[in-house]
Amino acid sequence: NNVLYAQWKKPLTHSDITVDKIQDRKWTKKPVEPVVVVKDKEKDITDACVFRFCDNTNAGRASVIISANKIGAYCGTKTEYFEILKAEPEYTAPAPIEDLYYNGKPQKLVSEGTVFGGDFLYAVTTSANYKPVKTEFSEGVPEMTEAGKYIVWFMIRGDRNHEDVAPQKTEAVIHENADDTPGGGEDSTPSKGGVSVSSEVVDGVTVKTVKYNDAYAVGQKVDVSAYLSAHKKFIVEPKGAGKINKKKRIVTLKKAGEVIITGYDKEEKKLVPKERIRLTAQSAKLKEKKLEATAKGKNIDGAANIDDGVLVPDKWESSKPAVAKVDEKTGLISPLAKGNATITAYYGTDKGALRIKFKVKVKE
Repeated sequence: NNVLYAQWKKPLTHSDITVDKIQDRKWTKKPVEPVVVVKDKEKDITDACVFRFCDNTNAGRASVIISANKIGAYCGTKTEYFEILKAEPEYTAPAPIEDLYYNGKPQKLVSEGTVFGGDFLYAVTTSANYKPVKTEFSEGVPEMTEAGKYIVWFMIRGDRNHEDVAPQKTEAVIHENADDTPGGGEDSTPSKGGVSVSSEVVDGVTVKTVKYNDAYAVGQKVDVSAYLSAHKKFIVEPKGAGKINKKKRIVTLKKAGEVIITGYDKEEKKLVPKERIRLTAQSAKLKEKKLEATAKGKNIDGAANIDDGVLVPDKWESSKPAVAKVDEKTGLISPLAKGNATITAYYGTDKGALRIKFKVKVKE
C-alpha cells in the first residue's frame, strides 16, 4: 500500500509573518541592498527566504520581493518597500579670481568649481544684504565688465541621485586700475554693476532714473550720493517711505516697498525735476527677543530668529563669545557656558548699518 503525506506550508502573507522596518539608505554608486529581517512571530526565518531587490539603483522608492525557499516550511512571496535617499554632491567650490583690473571687457569673477552629482548655478549681486532667489541663478561662470566689488553666489542643482546644495557666496573685485589695492569692507553705495540706468517722464519732463538692483533693510541708511547730485529740493515717495539728508544725500529707509527720491531745481521760479533714484526696502523683523539654550548643547540658528525675506545680514556679533559664540557670517550660535549674551545682526557695514539685537540665555 502507498502512504501519501501532505505538508502544509505557511504563506509569507500570513499575519504571523512580519518584516522588520527596512531603514532608508542613502544612494551610493552601487545598487542599494539593505539588510532584511523576516520573522514568524518571534522566530527569525530570514534564512528560509530569498530576496530580489527592484528599483534600487537610483534615489526614490525601492522594493524587495521576499520569496520562500522551495524546500522550507513556507511558501509564496511578500513585497516590502524602502526609500533610497539622495546623497550630498561631491564638489570643490568656485574661488574668486585674484588681481582683476578694469580692461573694458567682460571678465570671469570666479574659477569654475568641480562637482559630481549636479551642476553649479550662479548669481551676482553688489550687496551681501540681498540673497538671490532660486529663479535668479543660472548656469555659466558670471562675467562682469565694470570695476567694483561683486558678491558671487553659487548653488548646486543636484541630479536625480543628489541633493541640491543651498546658496553660498564669495566676493570678487575688479579694480579700477593697476594702482588700486583691495579695499576694506563693503560701503553702502553699489558699484555700476548694481544699478540700472533708464529715463522716465516726471511732471512732463524726461529725467534720468537710476534704480538700485539690490534690496536694503528698512531702517538702513543708504548713501546715494554717487548717483544723485545736489539739488534745491528732494521729494521722497510714497510719503513716509524714507527720509533724505539733503546735504549728504543719505536716505534712511522707513517702510518696506519701493522708495523713490526725485531731485528738483528752480528754473524761472518753478521747481523742475532733474533726476530720480529708485530703491527697494524690505523689512527685517525680530521673531523672539530672547532665546534659551543649554551649555554645550544644540546650536541655534540665529538667522531663523529674524524674518528678513531675501535679505542677509552682513555680519553677526556676540557681546559675550565665551557664553554664546556666533559665526559672524552665518549667524549660527554655539552656547558654551551659563550666562546671558546679546546677539547683533548687522545689515550694512558702515555707520548707517541697521542693527537687530536679541538675547540668548544659556543654562547649565
